[in-house]
Amino acid sequence: MIPLQYTSIGLLIAKVLTVIGLILYAIYAGIMFRQEQLMSKVLADKSEGVLRILTLTHFGAALFVVVLALIIL
Repeated sequence: MIPLQYTSIGLLIAKVLTVIGLILYAIYAGIMFRQEQLMSKVLADKSEGVLRILTLTHFGAALFVVVLALIIL
């Protein structure tokens, strides 16, 4: 049988790694948003507005998940 102390340490490590992974993903989403901004300056296209909304929604959702994980975990 696994002692309770080892189990709680393992769960703490899993939670910390999950939050770190979500933070890294939010940084990635921010980089994608920045790249879309730079791309829209270079290229003029009809779908520019749709792409901007999608990347902004993606970035906002990634930040929301990080905040939610910090609250729940």
